[in-house]
Amino acid sequence: MKITYKLNGQIVTRGEFCRKSKGLRKGQTPMVPSPGNWPCEQIGLGCPKSQVQEFREHAAKGGFTGVHFDDSGNCKVDSRSERRRYLKYRNLRDNDGGYSDG
Repeated sequence: MKITYKLNGQIVTRGEFCRKSKGLRKGQTPMVPSPGNWPCEQIGLGCPKSQVQEFREHAAKGGFTGVHFDDSGNCKVDSRSERRRYLKYRNLRDNDGGYSDG
């Protein structure tokens, strides 16, 4: 698999890419996952206060142990993979999600 590096829409070599990236040292990868963002509150997956119990039951019925609804209707998701599975289960799509969010 060939990796293509781009800067400002131009294809560049890895050396040029690393040289122009701030704080990137030789041997480091350009992007790293950030596990410190989880659990994460998902505003779009929330529900009205009157439907909290219904949403909790729906998540439990689907076998989601990492999806939680607080009493005000906010949804908290424990991991990226659980978020992706729950979106698929509810037939929703996040157009702003990352490549692996599917």
